[in-house]
Amino acid sequence: MRFFAKEREPRSLIAPDGSLRVAETRPGARVVTPGPQRRTGVLAWLLALGVGAAIAVVAIVTMQDSRSLGTQVDDAVARVKNMGDQAGQTVADSQSAAAEASRTALDGVATAIDDTGISAKVKAALAVDPALSASRIEVQTANGVVRLEGPAPDEAAKARATMLAAAPDGVRSVDNRLVLPQPGNVVAAVPR
Repeated sequence: MRFFAKEREPRSLIAPDGSLRVAETRPGARVVTPGPQRRTGVLAWLLALGVGAAIAVVAIVTMQDSRSLGTQVDDAVARVKNMGDQAGQTVADSQSAAAEASRTALDGVATAIDDTGISAKVKAALAVDPALSASRIEVQTANGVVRLEGPAPDEAAKARATMLAAAPDGVRSVDNRLVLPQPGNVVAAVPR
């Protein structure tokens, strides 16, 4: 029976270009090739539906806005351009802010280094002075302002400490908080 005979699969009969493959032809046999695919018809319908939907949307929007279509398009283009300008300005502002933050950080580091150097110079000057060398004077510098804390043997030594602290470059002012001894607790400082 021909019904049970092994036949070629239908896919093997169609060539990659869409034509029919024929294994053997008999004389007088007619070869039928399939026509163009129906897929292009479906794509044309989908394209037509998309264009129709776009036209419907434009019509609805136009009905809600009394301006002409050209004016609406011009306004939309202007809005997009404005958004681009705003984005560009935001980027420029961010770059400026980052540069300013870097300058501020560098200024802060430079000030800290300057303040440390000022404190070291003031401590060295106080240590050389015979009346102040025995004192335990704390020196702190912030933004060029030198603060002196601790005991001073007398008023003259306290005034001299202010002058010594004001001497280094970069000192803006001196906050002298040195404390004089109480009248009953005076101790004489002997130079060595």
